[in-house]
Amino acid sequence: MSDAPAFLNLDEIEPLARERLSRPVYDYFAGGSDDEVTVRENREAFRRIRLVPRVLVDVTSRDLTTTLLGEALSSPLLVAPMALQRMADPEGEKATARAAAAAGALFVLSTVSSVSLEEVASAAPTAPRWFQLYHLTDRADRIRAFEEARRVARPGAPVVAAGISRFASLLDGLVQGRLGDPAFVEIVESDLATGQHRNPTDRAGWFTTAYFHRPEELAEEARDGGLVVDGVFGVEGPGWLLPDLWDNPGRREQTLRAARAVERDPSMLGLSAHLLVVARTP
Repeated sequence: MSDAPAFLNLDEIEPLARERLSRPVYDYFAGGSDDEVTVRENREAFRRIRLVPRVLVDVTSRDLTTTLLGEALSSPLLVAPMALQRMADPEGEKATARAAAAAGALFVLSTVSSVSLEEVASAAPTAPRWFQLYHLTDRADRIRAFEEARRVARPGAPVVAAGISRFASLLDGLVQGRLGDPAFVEIVESDLATGQHRNPTDRAGWFTTAYFHRPEELAEEARDGGLVVDGVFGVEGPGWLLPDLWDNPGRREQTLRAARAVERDPSMLGLSAHLLVVARTP
């Protein structure tokens, strides 16, 4: 029998974490920026998802497996990039990577990881390599990250990196009605010209320091890092510009179908807020 405490959902984990972590560390993991508007909206978004109950159905054989960009997964779940995990446990991201691999889930390493890519690769040697790239603002650093991924991954292993579209702030500003604000427009103009996103204001909703890629640029950096690029994908497609469609259950599948239809079209990639470059080691 394991001594690990039993829990039914994530809400039951937080009190356990509060008991075990120091106050500053707990606040870092549990808290959000400013008024925590995004934290509340994310929770509400998950609560809006409903599972349809099935009764009198044979459930002796259940299959949640799926594929994502060619990777077989035990369920359609990813472990999102989370920073500085060694503040919570000495093993940090290594333990999370091992657990994800054991469960057949996909682990995404944060740019602000507390352990190296090599340590994560050693902890889960057969797992795919997914990495959050866009907070590295210098091109040389991003290429070094790709080179390191190539170095620690087995031959032919998939390497996936996430970037932000060069046009994300422009399109988000259009949807949110921010293009009438001269301060925001100045940020957008810099993003479009250089890709170097900076937010000198105290408005957290305008995002933090990052680099915004052109789709072809993301693929070029992966190649310069010694990887074989299989393609660049738009994550959201055009649907994120029309949030009412996503909130409407009847239109959600149509929105996903539209996103899938254009996710690899070079002329449409910039409409997605986020990009994924899918590559592999030689």
